[in-house]
Amino acid sequence: MARTEYYDDPNAPEPNSLVVAASAVVTYESGRILLQRRRDNDLWALPGGAMDMGDSLPGTAVREVKEETGLDVEITGLVGTYTDPRHIIAYSDGEVRRQLNVCFTARVVDGNLAISEESTELRFVEAGELDSLPMHHTQRLRIRHFLEHRPTPYLGWGRSPQVREAADNDPVAKGKQKRSRGAGPETLAATVDGGVAELVPDRDRSNAWTLLIDRAPQSHVDLDDPTHLDFAYQRRLGHVIDLAAPAGRPVHALHLGGGALTLARYVAATRPRSTQQVVEIDTPLVQFVRQALPLDPGARIRVRGGDARAGLGKLPDAWADLVIADVFTGARTPAHLTSTEFLTEVRRVLKPGGTYAANLTDGPPLVFLRGQIATAAPVFPELALAADPAVLRGRRFGNAVLVGSDTPLPVAELTRRVATDPHPGRVEHGRGLTDFAGGAAPVTDANAADSPLPPPSTFD
Repeated sequence: MARTEYYDDPNAPEPNSLVVAASAVVTYESGRILLQRRRDNDLWALPGGAMDMGDSLPGTAVREVKEETGLDVEITGLVGTYTDPRHIIAYSDGEVRRQLNVCFTARVVDGNLAISEESTELRFVEAGELDSLPMHHTQRLRIRHFLEHRPTPYLGWGRSPQVREAADNDPVAKGKQKRSRGAGPETLAATVDGGVAELVPDRDRSNAWTLLIDRAPQSHVDLDDPTHLDFAYQRRLGHVIDLAAPAGRPVHALHLGGGALTLARYVAATRPRSTQQVVEIDTPLVQFVRQALPLDPGARIRVRGGDARAGLGKLPDAWADLVIADVFTGARTPAHLTSTEFLTEVRRVLKPGGTYAANLTDGPPLVFLRGQIATAAPVFPELALAADPAVLRGRRFGNAVLVGSDTPLPVAELTRRVATDPHPGRVEHGRGLTDFAGGAAPVTDANAADSPLPPPSTFD
């Protein structure tokens, strides 16, 4: 029996059945994920299926994994609940299903791999292979949530009647709703201080947008799921945020550089009741983003216009648990945000045990990046650097996340999370980081320079 999946498709047939189902992310040896190639649509998917009347959801996941793969598993956790009404599954026998899925994590305890009549192929897949496999994006979403090591399960997205009413009365939101029912959302554009800002809709995620300034990608926001971090460097900063304090604990966070407010939204979603300040020099950009992609009215996020270093200087001593620097002007970090004097101000604003994280960009021969490590070393006794291995080897231009603190960093857990990302990275720390810096000299206000320009082909 063939099946066709629809998502947010005005041509999808009307559902005639409602099915509760369970699926499982089964891992084995170095985090490889068990996938099957389904016979009914020739797409790769997690094992799973519908719940029987006398079964439980965890029991359904265990049973379906056994029937479809031959393996006995034990449920170890919850990835999330997936109840999006825009996802419709039509079968060739006439059933049109709206399926509610609860996705678990599981480990193998016994059994041998055996292909069932429902699949044509079955294997454990490395995270780096996932992008090359044909797969429906709702399956990718579950796997992506698993790989993001979320502090809490994904619960879907909902809005209160008050928020829905506000959206219905907002002309920007109403315009986007009308477009989404037809040809899909359109790119939004505005002239800001930094150039031409564009919000480009994500074709794979129904209410997600990428911010570009003069065609250079800046950040990505998913309004339905603010915990989703699409860019690799943002995921690495997300890991730092997750590890900066016990899961769910509110923090005081300072964001130097706002962009699309992606990381402020992430903190608000993963650490409710956090107090946050964002300093962004491009006031027209902030206005454009906040009109098109409104902040959750319940989030405690204050956005200030002005220079990042000047805004930093206005904060009292020991105010922040977390300071994140992600400041770019014309794709370059301004010189006055790269010096020892700047980092000394960051250290002043941080509480004892607080964490500093900076998004840096550089390419071969990595002179700027090595200099930033040397600049941070006298200020922060503990440092770590997370980046794509190709960037660290000086093979290409890219992002690197520098993390500093006055207390030991959770290097082992950060290393594990960065290594198992959809785009795996590497973490340098201790002697390895010192060797990487290669004797570079600290940067001061007197000799600071902007970070290097990306090569012309970087954003092609």
